[in-house]
Amino acid sequence: MKHYCHAYGCKAEVPPKIFMCKQHWYSLPKDMRDAVCEKYQTGQEISKTPSREFVGAAREAINHLKETDHWANKLIGIPYDITGSDPVSGFNCWSFVRYVQAKYYGRNLPEIPNPTQFRAITKEFSAHAERARWQKIDDPQDGDLILTCLGAHPCHVGVYIALNGGGILHCVNRVGVQFHRIDMLTLGGWTLQGFYRFVGEST
Repeated sequence: MKHYCHAYGCKAEVPPKIFMCKQHWYSLPKDMRDAVCEKYQTGQEISKTPSREFVGAAREAINHLKETDHWANKLIGIPYDITGSDPVSGFNCWSFVRYVQAKYYGRNLPEIPNPTQFRAITKEFSAHAERARWQKIDDPQDGDLILTCLGAHPCHVGVYIALNGGGILHCVNRVGVQFHRIDMLTLGGWTLQGFYRFVGEST
């Protein structure tokens, strides 16, 4: 029976007693590698009875690589452009949400007109029929929308990503694509307005 590296999505074959391929193994912090080795018990790959401590250390290592290899990390740093709509030209906040939802969640969201007028984007989205396809929820999951504001009205939108305890992946004016933990938003002056989940066409 073939045995594969335990890193998420890796198809590299390794011996049964080897936890990961060399590339992923040495991508782990040393303390995580040490923890996996320390909790390993000789022959556990044959008996199929790893200790609870080994399973915990292994899960932490796998999740660490999953987060650092997450597709969201490849988008961070893309510049802000009020008329942009792709990774080359850049994005505004809504065009970035459209791109992420289409590419990674298979949802086609409509364009919002007047991208050169930021207030027009806010007003249009607030009244847009697209809002009927999103239900306000309390507990966000990967791919939900997040509305935030810097003033009295919702003025910015991003995507909730279940990384590092959960946060917003968004394209910020003059900064570009960034990821912020939810609990760190207020340090940047943002006020959380709510989480929204895609529910499909309204009936």
